Amino acid sequence: MNKKIILVIISCISAGILTYFNIPLQWGNPNFGTTPVSIISLFSPLGGFITALVKGISSSIYTGKTYVEMAAGVGDALMALVTYNLVKRIGKERAIIVGQFSRYIFTSTLIAISVSIFRDNNISEIPIIWVDMFPAITISIIVNTVAAIIFLKIFGDKITNYLSNAR
Repeated sequence: MNKKIILVIISCISAGILTYFNIPLQWGNPNFGTTPVSIISLFSPLGGFITALVKGISSSIYTGKTYVEMAAGVGDALMALVTYNLVKRIGKERAIIVGQFSRYIFTSTLIAISVSIFRDNNISEIPIIWVDMFPAITISIIVNTVAAIIFLKIFGDKITNYLSNAR
């Protein structure tokens, strides 16, 4: 089996499991789910995209708030693409940081739009919802950035070596 596919499978399983370690807040549940998204995105844009969607599905199952968690999954999938596209320009650590911070734009905005449409049926509430969830997204960004960089420091070279012989 292709080594990148194996890493994507491991990443998806990790994202699914890590969403259960969370802090329940009104607008989101900061968890470690985007840590594997950031890591796999350094090596595979499609892997990061798929992992983010799996994270959204897993969080939706756990919280029952599909309109929040799937929007977050799509926003995190966009973060994965940003992260991958920045790796060669600014390096892995900085790509993780900028990618995670892009969640303020992608993830927060998509959640605010989704909540305002599907729950409140009132798009004029988008800015209010975006501001209300700022603490949850900030906690998530900080926790996942730190965790992803620590993981990268410990296992990054091993993953690169593993993939250097990929088919």
